Amino acid sequence: MSQRLYTTYMAEKRTVSEALEQAARELEAEVKRAVEYIESNIVPKARRDEEVAAFFGVSTRTVERRRRVERFREVMERARAKGRVSVRRNLFRLASNGNVAAAIFLAKNLLGYRDVIANEHSGPDGRAISIDSRPELSHLTEEELEQLQAFIDKTHPNRAS
Repeated sequence: MSQRLYTTYMAEKRTVSEALEQAARELEAEVKRAVEYIESNIVPKARRDEEVAAFFGVSTRTVERRRRVERFREVMERARAKGRVSVRRNLFRLASNGNVAAAIFLAKNLLGYRDVIANEHSGPDGRAISIDSRPELSHLTEEELEQLQAFIDKTHPNRAS
């Protein structure tokens, strides 16, 4: 029998089973407080399982294995959700106090705003740009046509005219 349990037993003249029940209730309350502390202060700030494992002094595999246990997984998910809520709350506070970067971040991530740059090209009077594959050569003189042919022959020597 532990010293604490024995002291409780002797001081209050309880039966052993009553003292054990009292000790179990106290232990359960301590575990509950520890879980609440971990949920509120440790897991929300840890972004990865490695950080949780480092805090508890266990391997990452241990944390991954524990995730298969429903209660552990629920506690971890609830704690991470609390962390996200805390971050969102701080962002709202910053945005409300005039922080433009926080306001832009919230607008993009919560409201779906996005930076859009529209690059539209149009022809005269907003009409489509016409694309002609053949140049208009009717306005060239005979001499200009000969110069053009000589230029084409120089740049494409193996091509038949």
